Order: sequence, then structure tokens, then C-alpha cells
Amino acid sequence: MAGAHKGCSPRCSEEVLVTLTVFGALFAASVGISVTPGPETMLVLRYGALRRRAGLFCTTGTALGALGWAVLAITGVAAIMQREPALLAAVKTVGGIYLLFLGAKAAYPLLRSWWATRRARSRGGMLTAATASGAAAGAGIGAPAGTASTGALDLGEVNASLRTPSALSSFTTGLFTALTNPKSGLFFLAVLPTFIPADPALLDYAIVVGTIVGCLGLYAAGLALVADRVSTLLRTPRADIVLDIVSASVLGILGVLILAL
Repeated sequence: MAGAHKGCSPRCSEEVLVTLTVFGALFAASVGISVTPGPETMLVLRYGALRRRAGLFCTTGTALGALGWAVLAITGVAAIMQREPALLAAVKTVGGIYLLFLGAKAAYPLLRSWWATRRARSRGGMLTAATASGAAAGAGIGAPAGTASTGALDLGEVNASLRTPSALSSFTTGLFTALTNPKSGLFFLAVLPTFIPADPALLDYAIVVGTIVGCLGLYAAGLALVADRVSTLLRTPRADIVLDIVSASVLGILGVLILAL
């Protein structure tokens, strides 16, 4: 990446060198990377479907994480990470483990409710058998069907704990996921030199970084709003459970892929 010329005058340092042609290419590249699915996309969709506010706070966290990687790329830290395989592997490991943790966190209430349902049905079956046996002995007839509890799962009650993510947890989850995704740093490291002119002014950096981060943030915010709208129209306890199963599965798969690649 070309750095600023040491002998540049104050007027030169204030001159914007990014042309309209370069900005058009930059905008196209920013839109392209924004619509490319990744861990941040899955998280924004999940939190947006849970609650609009949570989705927007998660979006803010992911955008701030992208800004952090852009700053690291500009200052050369991302380049150092690329030259140090051990450091890059450490970031990938942390990111992969964190995604696995998020997947397990989403799956845990589902597994817990499933186990509780099994136990409830088991106890209901035992009570039904005991009631039927007593009725047959006393009256000589079978127990009426459906008189005992079946132990059916109250999906709305079980899923209530998954519907209340706090603003802080949504923000920190988005931020930490973005910061531990080394692909973001490598993207900025590859893209920024292409669009940063020689002898760039501070405003040139601001335009390039702002365009990329802005596109990422606006696209993610749009996803969060769409997810909230769709989930509101289709929200049922069973649909919520399906969303959590898909989220847990995708986050777990992404975590494994990041660790493996």
C-alpha cells in the first residue's frame, strides 16, 4: 500500500485523489463483498429474526468490527498477520471456537427442552398406565383415551428464553465475530491498496473505508429489518424452533469450516 509522501504540502494533504471511476469500482466491490454470505450474515439474520433491535445492534457490532480490520490493514497490522501464519491461525482458531460456542448456545435450550419433553412424556405414560390399571380393576373397563397428560412440549414457553437477546449481547456478539474473522482482514488487505491512490490524503482513506464499511452496515441493517418483518408475519412457536435449529446448525458448520480451512 502506498503511503503518504513525506514532502506533501498541507494543500496536497487535503486534496481528494479518489476519482469517480475509482469510486464506482470501489462501490461495486463493496456491494459484492456485502452480499457474500458469512458468519456475520448468519448472526444478523438470527438476531434480526429474534428482535429488530437486537438485529440492528448486531449489525452495529459487525460494522465496527469491519472498521477495526480496515484500520489494521491501513496501519499494516493485517499485513503482519498475513506474514505470520501462527498469528493468523490463532485468530482463526478463536473465531472458529467462538462460532461453535454460539452454535452450542443456540442448540442448548433446544436439547434441554427435548430432554424435558421426553421425561414428561415418560412420566405421563407411566401415570396413564397406572390410571388405566386402577380403572380396569375397579370398573372392569379401559381408561378413556386422552385423559392423562401426554407431556407435550409448550413451544412458546420453552422458546421464550431465546426471544430476549439484550442490546449489549447482540452488539458484542457481532463485534467479536467480525474481529475474529480473519477473512475480513485479508479482504481489506487485498482491496485497500487497489483503491487507495498514491500520496493519499486522510480524506481518501475515509472515502474508501467509509464506502466499504457503509455498504456492509447498510446491507446488514436491511437484512435485520427483513428478517424481523418476515419472522413477525410467520412467527409461530414451531417456526421459532426451526429458526433456532437452522441457526445452531449453520453456526456450528461455519465454526468447523473456519477451523478446518
